[in-house]
Amino acid sequence: MLARKRQGHPQSGFTIVELMVNLTMVAILFTIALSVYDHYRKRAYEAAAIHYMRSWVPAQELYLQTFGHYADADEQLQTDLGVVRVPTNIPYTFSIDSTSQETERWWGRGHPRQSGLRYFYIDETGVVLSSLSGPPTPP
Repeated sequence: MLARKRQGHPQSGFTIVELMVNLTMVAILFTIALSVYDHYRKRAYEAAAIHYMRSWVPAQELYLQTFGHYADADEQLQTDLGVVRVPTNIPYTFSIDSTSQETERWWGRGHPRQSGLRYFYIDETGVVLSSLSGPPTPP
């Protein structure tokens, strides 16, 4: 038997226009959420980089007391002392520079491997400088 349409009751369901409006709203909300997520992800990467670089300050002092000079590479802090571990899940390349047998000064840099992240510079005082346009120049 064929179902008959009741009089006075409109057909239930959505029109194509209603579906398109709802899909458009969902797409706009998804775009906003994605940009917010990306912003917080970048801030988390930068915070992890700063935390790692600040861990160099006490490690360098320990290295100085142990070996009589500052380490001139972050690998030395990892292998010789075993106290500093490089975070592997962030898009940064780290380097420590000092002259050989230096007992006065050291500095380090964090270079992003992804656009939109900040460059970092740290020295023996533990102050971190940052820049979006390129590596900060030491004071």
